Amino acid sequence: EKIMKAECLEESFMPELGPVKKGKVRDIYFTGDNVLMVATDRVSAFDHTIPNMIPYKGMLLNKIAEHAFQKTSDIIPNALIASPDPNVVVQRKLKNLGIECIVRGYMWGSMAGLYEKGQRSICGLTIPDGLLRYQKLAEPLFTPTTKAEE
Repeated sequence: EKIMKAECLEESFMPELGPVKKGKVRDIYFTGDNVLMVATDRVSAFDHTIPNMIPYKGMLLNKIAEHAFQKTSDIIPNALIASPDPNVVVQRKLKNLGIECIVRGYMWGSMAGLYEKGQRSICGLTIPDGLLRYQKLAEPLFTPTTKAEE
């Protein structure tokens, strides 16, 4: 257990960059026209931070984001400037739209609650009858959600 905690990045500390905005998973520093984001190993689920961390989770999140930015850069300009560290990305400061999306692979969470109350249309998508909580969906569903405030 001590080794696992030692390998986890719980928070960042860079006072030379000014005040930090701590999100559930990321620490954010606003520096002029840029934003420096540190992806930690903190875990968030259902808008709550869980006390246990996952080693190298922040590094993996950054790699996924960096890959997506690189793969879509020929389609639309994006905010990514650099990734100077496996846990850090530097981006242009842009207006935050305050939205998120969820890719749902299983009948779980708020969708399962609505479904069990008889709702068969979720975010404009028709959900078939006969599904059980925790059941794998025939195909993933992409649904919007709002960004929870810290």
